[in-house]
Amino acid sequence: MREIYRLRSIRHRYGAATVLDIEDLSIAEGRLYHLTGANGAGKSTLLHLLAFLVPPTSGEIRYAGERVEWRNGSAERLRRKVTLLHQSP
Repeated sequence: MREIYRLRSIRHRYGAATVLDIEDLSIAEGRLYHLTGANGAGKSTLLHLLAFLVPPTSGEIRYAGERVEWRNGSAERLRRKVTLLHQSP
């Protein structure tokens, strides 16, 4: 299967707190994935990164082989290809 996402050395911080620390993650197109973890584990932050809603503090995200450039507008273009459906309690 084709790799749709590739995350390398992803770190995300809110202030001094590191909430996400991923060395290497590959997500294949057409596969189902299950994301679990305790409150505050970074699940929502990861989903926001994958939907191109927020940039990581550091690291690289590739989508369909293309490096996401947060400053030149590629995130806005790619955002039209991805949907994040928020859960309502």
